[in-house]
Amino acid sequence: MIDPTATTIDTSAAKRRRMPLSLVVGLTMISFWLVMSIVGPHVAPYSAGKVVDLDAFGPLSTKHPLGTDYLGRDMLSRILYGTRYTIGLALAATAL
Repeated sequence: MIDPTATTIDTSAAKRRRMPLSLVVGLTMISFWLVMSIVGPHVAPYSAGKVVDLDAFGPLSTKHPLGTDYLGRDMLSRILYGTRYTIGLALAATAL
């Protein structure tokens, strides 16, 4: 005999779907770099092209957290300034 009570599907479980972990990680990374491209040049300790140390390839220090390059420029400042150009170029290439 057939059961007279109808079974219903719980739709609340379907509505509470979680976002995939890869989506969350990807959006977090994109958001971080977008914020760095906007805020980075304002928080950089030095100008991107300014020679701040005569010690080429200077090591990590409190004054230069990522060291210096072959001309004595601060690497952290160069990365923070470079994000603006990198993100801008990527957005332009995507728009094409």
